[in-house]
Amino acid sequence: MKHLPDDINAELLLTHDCGMRLQVRHTSTHQRNATGDVAAIEHDPHDPQAATLLLARASLYDALPEYMFHTVDRFAGLDESRDENAFTNEVDRQKLEVEHALQFFAPFDALLLLLRTDIRQRIERHTRHGNTVLQHIIGDRLTDEQRANRFIAALLPFLPACRRIRGNRTLLTLMLRKVLADEGLTLRVDQRTLTHHDPEPRYPCSMGDALDECFAGNDFDYSATVFSIHYWSDDLCDEHFLDTVDELERMRQFVQDWFLGIEQQLVFDIWTDGAPAVRLNDTERHNFLAYNTNL
Repeated sequence: MKHLPDDINAELLLTHDCGMRLQVRHTSTHQRNATGDVAAIEHDPHDPQAATLLLARASLYDALPEYMFHTVDRFAGLDESRDENAFTNEVDRQKLEVEHALQFFAPFDALLLLLRTDIRQRIERHTRHGNTVLQHIIGDRLTDEQRANRFIAALLPFLPACRRIRGNRTLLTLMLRKVLADEGLTLRVDQRTLTHHDPEPRYPCSMGDALDECFAGNDFDYSATVFSIHYWSDDLCDEHFLDTVDELERMRQFVQDWFLGIEQQLVFDIWTDGAPAVRLNDTERHNFLAYNTNL
């Protein structure tokens, strides 16, 4: 739960099985635009698998007229000369009435939330893979090589939301976790100075050439935001390793073009600490290449 995005929608959260029993309570704060949908998470001290989501949403109680639950003129005619705590007591009494009203409407609020969650799940089932109209319109210029790439194929459902995802670290992380099936994948953001190498330096080479495109070299340094990803999967270490790396490189270029800004770069670090060292001659491990090898 601590890895939730800052402003995740409650219905979206409830559609996923997070392995916990969740209860929902509306806080009636009317501040969703400022504080996000999930205002806070209260964990049950007696049950580590249970928690309560406090939503920054209004209850049905807040949508109904106040006089249905409270006396509108309850503070009129208070005589504090007789009871100096008369106003405070009346405020406490109204707060208690509000709590009781919220408890009364809590089942109805929860039912409406479950209905919205169910509708969201039904829509998602129809739009996740079946509704490909926008995907085809946006990605109509994909090459056959890109369409055959399994990682790019998993990215296609995200194309309609590329404007919202572009450059957003949280959304990029969630998208790549889904595509690469790695829940622990993280993006590290750095500001680096990169060098662009022009293989064909431009300079005047004949009489009459203009000097407006003359450069004093073919290496150019520029500052860029770099998203670094450390990625490794046990499935990579097989006879198709190089092909998989090529697929990842094509996917990296696709993400670079569609989901990153102009001055942003995506970098993959594909390695693992757990892989054993390559041995060409070893007196202890004699069977290292399926047969004994000596140079």
